[in-house]
Amino acid sequence: MSETRLDLMVNGKKKTFTQDFIPFRKSLEYTDKEAELFASKAEGEEPTITELSVFRANFIASLFDDPDL
Repeated sequence: MSETRLDLMVNGKKKTFTQDFIPFRKSLEYTDKEAELFASKAEGEEPTITELSVFRANFIASLFDDPDL
């Protein structure tokens, strides 16, 4: 198995976050929550780029155990 890594700039310095294991249920959770986001919009509307970006960033952060992320 390999680890998942995420490199971010924190206070002007690169910080690497790592996670050894991400359960498959997280992929199901992503699909369900993204569907909820689209369903919450009015007929014919879609989430904005900002809403999708925030949703995806929060989801990626939820994959890691580090509280700083």
